[in-house]
Amino acid sequence: MAKKLGIEKKLETIIKESEHFLNKKKYSDAIKTLREGLSLIRTKVKDNEEKQIELDKVKSKIGKIYVDQIEETINQANDLGKKRNLRLLLMNFIKLLT
Repeated sequence: MAKKLGIEKKLETIIKESEHFLNKKKYSDAIKTLREGLSLIRTKVKDNEEKQIELDKVKSKIGKIYVDQIEETINQANDLGKKRNLRLLLMNFIKLLT
C-alpha cells in the first residue's frame, strides 16, 4: 500500500509539473513530462486494469495538449493572415508540422 501511495504521489507531481508548463504554453515540455508519467505507470503499476485506467488518463491529457497547441497555432496563423504577413504565417505552419 505504501508503494502505491508513493507512485500516486509521483504521478501527481508529474501532472502538476506538466500543468505548470502548459500554463506557460511550453507544450513540448508538458508532453515530455507526461510521457515520464506514462513510463512510471508502465513500470510501477502492477494491476493491469488500474494500469490501463491511469495510462488512458495521462494519454488523454497529452491529447488535449496537442489540441491546445494546434488551436493556438491556428489562431496565430489567422491573426498573421489578417495582417497579411504571409511569410510568418507559413513559418508558423511549418513549425507546427515539425
